[in-house]
Amino acid sequence: MCALPIGPPARLHEYSLKQLSLDEDTLDGPFFMSNGQFGLLVSLRGKDGGALPSCSELRWSRDLPPAARSAPLQIFVRQKNGMLALGPAQIARRGQLTRDGYKVALAFAEPLPAALWSHLVEAALRPLAPAPEELIATLTTSSTTSERIAAMRMFAARWFNCPADAQPLAHELPLPLPLRTLYALVAEHPVDAQNQLVAATALVVEDDRIAFYIENQGVCSWATSVAADDPPVYVRYNDGAAGWQREADSISEFLIQMLLLEANFAAPFGANHDEVPKTQLTRLVNRIGALPLSPWRASGTRFFGGNGIIGMALPNGAAFDVWIGAKERERLAPIERLVAAWSNVNF
Repeated sequence: MCALPIGPPARLHEYSLKQLSLDEDTLDGPFFMSNGQFGLLVSLRGKDGGALPSCSELRWSRDLPPAARSAPLQIFVRQKNGMLALGPAQIARRGQLTRDGYKVALAFAEPLPAALWSHLVEAALRPLAPAPEELIATLTTSSTTSERIAAMRMFAARWFNCPADAQPLAHELPLPLPLRTLYALVAEHPVDAQNQLVAATALVVEDDRIAFYIENQGVCSWATSVAADDPPVYVRYNDGAAGWQREADSISEFLIQMLLLEANFAAPFGANHDEVPKTQLTRLVNRIGALPLSPWRASGTRFFGGNGIIGMALPNGAAFDVWIGAKERERLAPIERLVAAWSNVNF
């Protein structure tokens, strides 16, 4: 990427967010540049993104600050690893969002090259990959262990690129089938971005339980029973104050939730915030979608997701600490305004 010049950005050059003094939490919209100009950062996918109906025009669906309405704006479009400078543009006309689908039409000072315009439009219209949580959303309280394993396989394959057809691990200990399946899925594709999945070779039986998952600071560990098809999962806090407490009724459901937790922390795009009021969490879950998974009993952690977005909420007094994530930034566009004020927004 080229260095940011003192004057206007070089047209059709790619920049990093850092080069424009922006951070990873920067949302689409206008921003003030160090050279005194306004920039406009847009994505071409998503409900509230920009649109390129022609090589000469960008349509924007939100308001612009008064100071940015008369001077030229430098237009930047998000790319996978940065932003592409499309050049300066000025307001050509105004529209009505409900009638026209945009609020402002901006005319480029110089039309985009036809090949670049075609590439940007084609990328914007390309269908998204299937949602990783698609099969999880179809589960019910009467789903079988096999159905939950199938949902776990699909999620692991679509999110972590695990081999969906991996054969269950052969192990000297009588591990439950869901756990043997998980170990096969992650053998060459680690999934523990937050907590630690105990290596299959390090598993031991203690008091008829096998501890297989450890909190990242050693605060607690999770274990399951041996010699059972789909046993419960138990959690023990390592302060010595209490013994094992039941966390989930089946390990097949728990492992799905474990993958959702790790995926939230590994998500390339997402947001998190502490002490989210219950009313706001309810609004967010209603917008994203619920998943038919029971909350963890000991911690109360609940999981939700839909349309390629996954989320989790941990009770914190009367409120919740909440994380959401997605593999594609455009998945999050419909809920951007619900989380815009959160402490950490990375999309």
